[in-house]
Order: sequence, then C-alpha cells, then structure tokens
Amino acid sequence: MGKRVICGAIALFVALALFWVDRFVGGVILGVLGVLLAAGGLAELYSLGRRAGLQPFTGIGVLVGGLLLPYAMIMPSSARGEPSPETLFGLHLIPFVLLLLMLLFAASRRAGPLRSQLSNVSYTAFGVLYVAVPLMFLARTRLLAPDGWGYVLLIVAVAELGDIGAYFTGKGLGRHQLAPRVSPNKTIEGAIGGLVASMLAAALVAWIFRLEGLTQGGIFPIMAFGALVGIAGQAGDLTASFIKRCAEAKDSGGVLPAMGGVLDLIDCLLVAGPIGYCILVAWLRI
Repeated sequence: MGKRVICGAIALFVALALFWVDRFVGGVILGVLGVLLAAGGLAELYSLGRRAGLQPFTGIGVLVGGLLLPYAMIMPSSARGEPSPETLFGLHLIPFVLLLLMLLFAASRRAGPLRSQLSNVSYTAFGVLYVAVPLMFLARTRLLAPDGWGYVLLIVAVAELGDIGAYFTGKGLGRHQLAPRVSPNKTIEGAIGGLVASMLAAALVAWIFRLEGLTQGGIFPIMAFGALVGIAGQAGDLTASFIKRCAEAKDSGGVLPAMGGVLDLIDCLLVAGPIGYCILVAWLRI
C-alpha cells in the first residue's frame, strides 16, 4: 500500500502541474498526453486480448486511436449553429469508416479462414471505441469555453479521487463484495466511500479554481455532477476489471511502478469522460 500511495501522490502532483501549465499553451500538453495515453492504453488492451486467445490488429488500432485525439482537437464546433449537426455527424464518421476499411483489408490478407478473423476485427474496433473515443471527449472538453482546462481537471479529479476514496474505504471498512466475479476486492462500502470522495472533489475543484458557470448554482448541483461522474468512473473501473478477468491478468501492464499499466491509470476516465462532457455541455449550454 505504501508504494501505491507514494506513486499515486506523485502522479497526482504531475497531473496538476501539467493541467496548470496547459492553460497557457492552448491544450498542446494535454493533447500530446492524450495521444500517448490512447496509444499506451490500446497497446495494453490488445495485449490482454492476445492473452485471451485473440489476435487483434494492434498496429491499425493504435494508429487510428492515436490520431483520433488531434482529430478531435481540430474538429469544428456547432456552438454557433455551424456547421450543421448533419455535417458534424459525417465528420465523426470519417475515422471510423477508415478504421473499418483498414481492418477488413488487413483481415482479408491474414492467413487462415476469414470466419476466424471476425472476432479479431471486432475486438480491434472495440478497443478504439473503448479507449480512444472517451479520450476524444476529454479533448473536446478542453475546448469548452471559458475554462476548458479546468473542466478537464474537474472530470479527472472526480474520477481519480473517487477511485482513491473507494480503495481506502474498501480497505478499511469493506465487508460486502460489490462484484465478486469481476473484482473480488471491490466492496459496496468502498463504492459508497468513492462516491463521497467524488462529490467532495467536484466541490473543491469547482470552487478552488473558480470555474465560471459551475459555481453560480450553489454547492448542490456541483455535488450532483460529482455523484454522476463518480458513478461513471466506478463503472469504468469495473469494465476494465472485467476485461482483465477475461484475460486472467491482475494488471493491464507494468509501465507504472506499484500501479500497473496505462489502462489501469485511465480506466475510470473511459466512462467518466463522455458522461462529464455531456453534462457540462448541457449545463453550460455550449
């Protein structure tokens, strides 16, 4: 536990420093970090797939997933009515059509029956949808006015501090298992502790960094935001646990000392990111 706490504290300090610096460089730092996280997370996910007996097209998945982040940063917004929703829908479809074509071409050239490649194509596409697309939502969150960097920080703090709160509450008070087949160490008490930590994190970040548009309604809407995003973060954690359980792996990788892999670091954000973005867009009416 000691190493985990120390590494977690260092990671949190580095993240705060990066968020603070990024506000002065227009999202460049978070954009590069997002590409690295997407590529690393996808590589680990496909490695888990190979452990489960699949043969995903790792190169294609990592390439397309990594490019989705800069693509999301340069895509236009419909905030002022242009381009039309239909145009935006088409722009969103472009990378996924290209992904499908690349996967079908690669599968047709791989030796063996084509029927056996269906699961490999599906798992590769799933990886992009599961890892890269949620990080696209965080990239779009960075572009929200007036404090995009702060909104990203808010979502990350709610999800990650909720995960830390669940861990320590479960260690100290956990008695009843939450999902024993997926993750035997997770408890109902830990989930409640994580939810409380997420709500407190939302309130603290919103008020400390004076995020305009979020503090005008008082404390309760912000804490409700923390609760919803916190629940989403815990769902993301359970999803990653399910995938690792299928691959009979404890961690997604060994990149981070005492903490596992990249996927272990961002699993909460893979559900919390899209949920947080959608709530913010509705809340800020952007």
